[in-house]
Amino acid sequence: MLKRILAGGLAVVMACSLFTGCGSSGASSSAGALTAIPEEAKKDVVSYLTDGAITSEETVMTVNGGTRTKTGLIGEIPASAYFYQWAYFAGYLAYYYQGKDATDTFSLDKEINGTTYKDYLLDNTRSSLLASAIAAQKGQEQKLKLSADAKKTIDNLAESADENTRLYYATTLKGMEFLETCSDYNDQLKAALFCKGGEYEITKETLADYRKDNVMAAKHILLLTTGKSDEEKAKIKKTIQGYLDKILADKDPASAFEQYMNEKSEDTGLATNPDGYTFLPGEMVPEFEDAVSSLKVGEIDPKIVESSYGYHLIMRIEPDMDAIDDEDLKEKYESETYQKVLDDWSKDAKVETTQALDDLDMTKVYDKLTQLQSVIQAIAQAEAAAAQAASSGSTVSE
Repeated sequence: MLKRILAGGLAVVMACSLFTGCGSSGASSSAGALTAIPEEAKKDVVSYLTDGAITSEETVMTVNGGTRTKTGLIGEIPASAYFYQWAYFAGYLAYYYQGKDATDTFSLDKEINGTTYKDYLLDNTRSSLLASAIAAQKGQEQKLKLSADAKKTIDNLAESADENTRLYYATTLKGMEFLETCSDYNDQLKAALFCKGGEYEITKETLADYRKDNVMAAKHILLLTTGKSDEEKAKIKKTIQGYLDKILADKDPASAFEQYMNEKSEDTGLATNPDGYTFLPGEMVPEFEDAVSSLKVGEIDPKIVESSYGYHLIMRIEPDMDAIDDEDLKEKYESETYQKVLDDWSKDAKVETTQALDDLDMTKVYDKLTQLQSVIQAIAQAEAAAAQAASSGSTVSE
């Protein structure tokens, strides 16, 4: 799931408006030393987080040389946009992090898919911003103009995101304007590419082929391991291996699979999906999806599949094509195809980052950011409590 979320790059960022709260970090302060927002942070939040190595308004990354066009381009990425993106992704990862137990908390030194979260964040922040800049550049090449809605949003940024919100996401009005501009060009470019007569116009034949090639379905037996110790997981794995051995040895493996699924599976969705799950690429955790795609219809995976939920036994089944409506299919095809287009454009782009950015200790930056966020959260909670108390007092007096 995490890989899919972050690899989506531009698509992920554009799916949420900049400050709707979908990036709430859920991270705890490692030191808790701060009791108020430092004046240095108010003056320049990026400079504060980087101990003066980088300022909020300086360019830290360029795409295709950062050459500006007459319309004013977007190949120069300011630190305030870079650190917003990084803080957003860090918060997302921290919020969804699933440790071995309650004491196993998120940190950048932990690993995901063989790499540290620190490197994972770095790669995905840069690939996302690259895609953002590429979309803006391509939009301008097609003579697209900033929409009236985007202009209105940019004009109202100071009101929609107050100082504390900007500090929480390590950004400034300039960084927000950059990302909003990229978002608008992205939306317009995507619409132009897939509209009638566009380069990637979606036809009935296109959707029919995509449905045939991509809709999958499976049933599974799940034993949950979330929050379990290594010793407990080993016992659970041994148990589900026993199920698998008996299923494969049965004269009718499919019927045996059904029986074990109905009697032993801990999938909370089983009651509403007794006939299995029909899905499109990207809708299931990657381990599950990869296993299903490797099987033929009617085949049972001879291996146990492990995901963030637990251990799965999987049987691929014939999909219910009617379970996926045309609009969902169209949206998925459009999103997937557009991402491939962005990836292809990105491969040919010239990308440079500053030495100051490359030399940063991002673990130290993260620690300072989470401390700052904790203070801002405490301020917001105190203000909300005071407002509620005032409201309650007013109600009583009336």
